[in-house]
Amino acid sequence: MIILDRHQIEDLIDLPAAAAAIRDVFCSTSRGEVNLPPVGHITFPQVSGDCHIKYGHMQGKPNFVIKIATGFPQNAETDRGTGNGMSLVLSATTGAVQAILHDEM
Repeated sequence: MIILDRHQIEDLIDLPAAAAAIRDVFCSTSRGEVNLPPVGHITFPQVSGDCHIKYGHMQGKPNFVIKIATGFPQNAETDRGTGNGMSLVLSATTGAVQAILHDEM
């Protein structure tokens, strides 16, 4: 397993290639080539928190992604991060986990 921190990952990103890939995904989505189910959403009204789950797969691609993100703004009062999340990259062929990306804000 390779473990990289946020800065190491950012250093590996080719911004022009990423922008082109994002454009291609939007175009593929508009053509109906992406399986993009509705967003899952859980609220925690007693603490003004929430969690949303997004996921999708582009036809013909070897992987799919599940993104989980939380927002708990009251955490700022106790010097904790107000948002957490992760993205899971899984094989569309075997279901095996390919990568786990975690971020805390």
